[in-house]
Amino acid sequence: METYKDFTSIETNELIAIRNGFFNPVFTITDGNFMYGKVILNKTSKALPVLETLGESWTLKRQSIFGDRTLHILNAVGEPVGTVTNGDTYLKMADGFDAYLAGPWFDTQHNKLVAWKQSSYSYRKPFKITVDRSLVKTMKEMPLLVLLGTYLIFLEYTRSLA
Repeated sequence: METYKDFTSIETNELIAIRNGFFNPVFTITDGNFMYGKVILNKTSKALPVLETLGESWTLKRQSIFGDRTLHILNAVGEPVGTVTNGDTYLKMADGFDAYLAGPWFDTQHNKLVAWKQSSYSYRKPFKITVDRSLVKTMKEMPLLVLLGTYLIFLEYTRSLA
């Protein structure tokens, strides 16, 4: 793992996802000064997508049974910690946290947690991410929401091109 800064130390409401690579893109989540995490995609190999932050990493594993496509979120030791269902829109964590992706992530009380704005003119910086700094300091799920949402929004974007 690379050197990341802790998500709770974010000093701004706006982050940027910087894309590196074309066939195997890696999205670095940064505020312009510090790196907070990465979304690592390995399309050409058998490796699974990985989400990395300071002290935590998650692996994403897609399971498809009879048309139901479920995305399993596994922690660093391979234990399931959550699932994404309903066409990549509903997140259910093992600890009881629920959220849904409808452009931004919303929790079950309909509070906006994280939002993405797609840049139509920049290949290298395709997404701007807006977070509530007060939630970053109190929600332990926030790093996962930022990285997972970036991954799912990128998937939606690539599916729309096909």
